[in-house]
Amino acid sequence: MKSSIYGYQKLAAFVILSASLLFISCSKDETTVGPNSSSNNNGSNSDAGSAYFTFKVDGVAMDFLQYNPTGFYYATNGGTYISGREGGFTYPDFDLGFPGKTTGTFTESSGGWVNYTDANNVDYYYEPSTCTITVTKYGAVGDYIVGTFSATKNSSTNTVSITEGRFSVIRTY
Repeated sequence: MKSSIYGYQKLAAFVILSASLLFISCSKDETTVGPNSSSNNNGSNSDAGSAYFTFKVDGVAMDFLQYNPTGFYYATNGGTYISGREGGFTYPDFDLGFPGKTTGTFTESSGGWVNYTDANNVDYYYEPSTCTITVTKYGAVGDYIVGTFSATKNSSTNTVSITEGRFSVIRTY
């Protein structure tokens, strides 16, 4: 009889210890937002912490997130390049760039540029054109480059207005 009571005590102690560990290890999850987290800031495009690349072309909303937009500093020419291309030579394509690797406002006269190719492979990069790119965050490799942009771009036969441009892309190098 004594050994069966001792066995129940061991079992009870094991159950209590297991339950205690379960409750101690289960706590409210902390929300971590960043390039290596699974959170996307609840879909908000309000700041760094989620990737997005959106704008309007002549009032029609475009979202290039499905094209896995990235940004990088290109040391050879000393500029930052942000690409909204799906990969290879697929269209539509949207690219923008600016000198250096810093925050600030860049126009065509200060080295900023915007190129857009529509789904029909029509290029909008002819002169004269205008663009304004405002970079509000420039993170290290693995962090975000965040900003806004607008432009008026020309093809050989047409002009488009690019408005409400916003980007938050992970800097790959």
